[in-house]
Amino acid sequence: MPRDASNTTPPRANPYPDAPGAGSPNRAGVLWVFAGVALGLLGLSHVASVGEASPGAAGLAIVLGLLLQAGAAPMAYLLASAGVGSLLEKLLPEDLRRWPTCTALGLGVLLVITLTLGTIGLLSGGPLSLLVAWAPIALGLALLTRTVLTRVRARTPGAHASTQLHPLVLCATPALCVLLVAACSPPGSLWGTEFGSFDSLSYHLQLPQEWLSLGRIATLKHNVYSALPSGIEAVFLHLGVMSGARAPSAEPAAIGIAWGLVAGEGVRTISTHLFHAACTILAALTAADLCRALIARTGLAECRPAPILAGLVVLGTPWAVVTGSLAYNEMLVAALLAPALGVALSRALPAWPKALALALLVGGATLAKPTAALFVGLPIGMLALATTAGLRPRAMLVAVGALATLAVLAPWLARNLIDVGNPIFPYGSGVFGLAHWTIEQHARFAAGHHFAGSVAERALMLVRADPATSEHRGLMHAQWAWVPIVGTGALALAAMFRPSRAPALALAFVLITQALLWMGATHLQSRFLLPMLPIFGVSIGLALAAVSAKLAASDSSPSPARALGALFPRLLAAVFGLAPGLVTYVIFSRELGGAPNRLLAPSVPGLSGELLRAELPRMSPEQRAEQIGSGPVWLVNLEAPRWLAAGRALGLLGDSTPFYYAVPVRWATTWDANWAQPIIEAEPEVAARLLRESGLGLVLVNFAELDRLARSGFASPTLAPDRVRIMLESLQSRGALVPIRAWPEQRRVLFRVVPTALSSNL
Repeated sequence: MPRDASNTTPPRANPYPDAPGAGSPNRAGVLWVFAGVALGLLGLSHVASVGEASPGAAGLAIVLGLLLQAGAAPMAYLLASAGVGSLLEKLLPEDLRRWPTCTALGLGVLLVITLTLGTIGLLSGGPLSLLVAWAPIALGLALLTRTVLTRVRARTPGAHASTQLHPLVLCATPALCVLLVAACSPPGSLWGTEFGSFDSLSYHLQLPQEWLSLGRIATLKHNVYSALPSGIEAVFLHLGVMSGARAPSAEPAAIGIAWGLVAGEGVRTISTHLFHAACTILAALTAADLCRALIARTGLAECRPAPILAGLVVLGTPWAVVTGSLAYNEMLVAALLAPALGVALSRALPAWPKALALALLVGGATLAKPTAALFVGLPIGMLALATTAGLRPRAMLVAVGALATLAVLAPWLARNLIDVGNPIFPYGSGVFGLAHWTIEQHARFAAGHHFAGSVAERALMLVRADPATSEHRGLMHAQWAWVPIVGTGALALAAMFRPSRAPALALAFVLITQALLWMGATHLQSRFLLPMLPIFGVSIGLALAAVSAKLAASDSSPSPARALGALFPRLLAAVFGLAPGLVTYVIFSRELGGAPNRLLAPSVPGLSGELLRAELPRMSPEQRAEQIGSGPVWLVNLEAPRWLAAGRALGLLGDSTPFYYAVPVRWATTWDANWAQPIIEAEPEVAARLLRESGLGLVLVNFAELDRLARSGFASPTLAPDRVRIMLESLQSRGALVPIRAWPEQRRVLFRVVPTALSSNL
């Protein structure tokens, strides 16, 4: 295993060489900063106008405006994480006590605080919620201010920072610009591989909306994903409350008017995108930190392009930009993985601080995405044991780590235990019971989240296309670009050199473990392999440092060869650092039929119907009917007062993405019990009575989605399309349902529920 830098180099007087105020920058550094800003603005202007006829200045203005408005709360949250992390820096090895890694450590702490506040109902959107939401953030910002001032005072006059902006950083421009512009687009517009961010509209964003309405973070019986740790969804709620998000009003006049994260111009929704985009950038920076630390621990000479290349690979890989620009959770896991690996590989760090740091990092990653307990926790835990010498230190590592991790996960476990009786629902039913699900539901959920093929078929799926669909579900997916191939080759190359062999083998162990877990514990989707991304990036940087050191050691080479050896790492880093970002740009430019920015200007109000509401009084009745009827969300939100009086709700059947509806909604994921099931299973006369007594005013049926779910085997047999059609025909014949509007191209139909058998007219 690699040695710690502290074993070979004297302690650094300042563990934050890149801290703000670190001496006066030289003239070249200032020029590179100005060049970076200018290139960034040009890049944003170009990317924001891809596929649009309008000049780039319009798109640039929209993006910059959203970055300022929607980016304020996420930036405050991450800066507060940096402040909290600076307080806990002693838990880290000395060579990892840098701002990105400390921010990741503090982020683990704030995740626990956010979940706790939300679970006990202090992020409810009430009068005191704003103060409660800002309290931990203000504390973190105060700690950050104190740390920065301390570092500035400790500077030697005239000293320069050791990490001035390197020209190679400019290679991040294509990927960074695509990341930010895509993050400013509303959920539901991008990306094709994510079906218009289906997961965001179903639970990543829908859960904060429902929790805001409910008044606390809870496990909801119609949405199984609310039983997951929900760390990043809790952050989305926290960000919304920080910016004044409120629960829906009970006033009849407020029916159909956007609220919560969707209210106003939808800035709070874009904030969730920008938070995850910031996590993507943080993941690149923590990967660079790890690469720098591993190079130092091996005794290799400093190679500044190597850690920069590691970060560029992480930031530029298309999968990172696709997921990072949405309200997802993958890149938060990636941001915490690299620091956790650096802590685990430290031999000099005592057992108890190592255990506490790993509990915050691995536990925080698990709060963000439960599969991180396997993809991050398992290999890193094994490496931590391997690098801890002695039986007593290992026992302390296990004991302290287990207790601290349990404390980190406590808000999630307690919530599930109280709400449904199973702390790890929907798993562990054999130990903790079925909770509110039936055996059939547990069986369907397990089958839908598991690949049924043989071991050989699972292994082949890692590198070949799925024979059934001809689509790649593993590392050869187009959105991985060339990164897995080059990353694997770089890891093999690094293992050939003696100084870098030990860390290369450790990285290889993590990759192999993750691949085996992907094959055995998931339903084999390419996105689930993203925990590999920091490992690939660090491997490429480590190989570059090892090769550069070998070239530099050849003193007998002629001058041209020595010059080439000095230029080699910069050229290689520029090529391999820029390439994935360019691939990402090409993929982005093909979205939405070559017009990826089509919804950048309309944004969230354009999808919720709020943008149209102000124009309605100036329209003729014909224009009004045509515009409102163009989609079910607009029709329901803008005409809701006509049909949803007396607290009645919209019932969704087939659809499970209710995020943009601004009315009370009854719905369920395909795994949960749907409101329609008792009605379908009842006798016709009883079914009509049940529907009238259900509290529904409207019913929207999506036959296309019902057919898809039936073909996949995900849906309950009760919701088979034929049974749904029979139910609808029966209810219409008895005057309980009246069709309002159909969208044949979408195979959607909206019905009005007739409250009594006598009032069947519209």
